[in-house]
Amino acid sequence: MESTRPVVLVVEDDPLIRSLLAEILDQEGYAVVQAGLGEAALARLEAGGIDLVLLDVMLPDLDGLEICRRVRSRESLASLPILMVTARGQGRDVTAGFAAGADDYIVKPFDADELLARVHVWLRTRQRLQTSEALARLAAIVTSSDDAIIGTTLDGIITTWNRAAEHLYGYTAEEAIGQSALMLVPPERQDEFYDIMNALRRGERVAHDETVRLRKDGTWLDVSLHVSPVRDAAGRLLGAASIAHNITDRKRGEQALREALQREGQLEGVLLAARELAHLLNNDLVVPVGTLEVLQYHASLPPDLRDLVNGAAAALMSATEHIQQFQRVVRIETKETPIGRSLDLARSVQSE
Repeated sequence: MESTRPVVLVVEDDPLIRSLLAEILDQEGYAVVQAGLGEAALARLEAGGIDLVLLDVMLPDLDGLEICRRVRSRESLASLPILMVTARGQGRDVTAGFAAGADDYIVKPFDADELLARVHVWLRTRQRLQTSEALARLAAIVTSSDDAIIGTTLDGIITTWNRAAEHLYGYTAEEAIGQSALMLVPPERQDEFYDIMNALRRGERVAHDETVRLRKDGTWLDVSLHVSPVRDAAGRLLGAASIAHNITDRKRGEQALREALQREGQLEGVLLAARELAHLLNNDLVVPVGTLEVLQYHASLPPDLRDLVNGAAAALMSATEHIQQFQRVVRIETKETPIGRSLDLARSVQSE
């Protein structure tokens, strides 16, 4: 694909030499960008996407040494290979070129094979440098990550173990590296582990999943787990990388919420039952309360019985009022009493 071809910037004011260099490089499979002036070259470098520069020293506006110094002053271009291509091949010229920041020096007239060999070597060197820098950045990310990042072979043997893994699982790197990752898996979950490893051997990425892992002290952890295959530059499968995020607190919160909702549902059932029972009792008391009211106004009722009837009627009316309050209960409020905590009916009813 065109986008994978290394891009070489040819900076040369002589159009014939510039075209010759472009043709040599193009035939070798490189993408070529041309500039006849120093300022144009700097602008193209600023735009990015250049992998190597072939730079003439003698240019109409800026000489190659000044261009080289400006490029090296920019951190983003500090590792860009610059090869001086010039007719000035005296020792002091070469020394000046290296002092300005050039990586190599090619004297005109040049040999095409030698020029291509130098271009190839410097591009390969830059690729190795970029790979090393990328690996260093990745290592820094892994080391400082708050998530446990573990590398394993395809057999599940631990090869890398970051600080977050030490904190999460309780094992030091010295204790973990070389051991099977099965030590982190509860016995009843080991089939899950083998399924993951088999999927990785097939080159499959394991979907984001929530599972359980074991700490060194035997306690269980709820984790969000993501496992990916690890390949080398040639695409060969080397092992696996797993990222585990501790979700134990979240799971506990979810469980507490479920229990609270369950209790709320049970409480709602109790309230409904209490209101229904109060309704039934209220209906059942209609007849005895009405009978006592009739007896209260019966002219032939003896005085001693009248006192009993009046007392019973008052008690039933009080019981009726309490039952009617239960019909308005919407929550459970309690209070301290000599026999312990009891229902505070006045605070538990719906205000009228």
